[in-house]
Amino acid sequence: MTDLSERLEQDLAPAWRPDQEDPDILIGEVLSIELGTSEYGPYPLLVVRSEDGTEKAVHAFHTVLRNELVKHRPKVGERIGIKYLGEQKTAEGSKFSSYIGYRVRVDRPLGADFNWDKIADDPDLIAFDAAQPAPVSVPAGATDDEIPF
Repeated sequence: MTDLSERLEQDLAPAWRPDQEDPDILIGEVLSIELGTSEYGPYPLLVVRSEDGTEKAVHAFHTVLRNELVKHRPKVGERIGIKYLGEQKTAEGSKFSSYIGYRVRVDRPLGADFNWDKIADDPDLIAFDAAQPAPVSVPAGATDDEIPF
């Protein structure tokens, strides 16, 4: 870890440009996460150091990439993988004809950050508990051979 004076001297890492010269997949350690700004508003800005030591700035101003990052919530120090999927066609009837696709994964056990509170707080997600199945009565003397499954 560098001290504060060294960090002040560092320039921002070059942008990851998978649509141009960079590979479609970026895998590495998240070094920093901050808020970038553009004429369209704020967006997540991550600096990722790949296995070869190269640092790239990931400007998450595309909606899908931003949403993937929000879903996975990477943290500084974690290993992240980002795959650029390019232009994707939308479903018929959408107001847009295409979007820029990404896939994000964070190197942690699946479900490690699952939000159980979201399920507990949403009555629509637990409504299935309210409807209990009617009790089943089995006639006396019935055998397994008479069960229709």
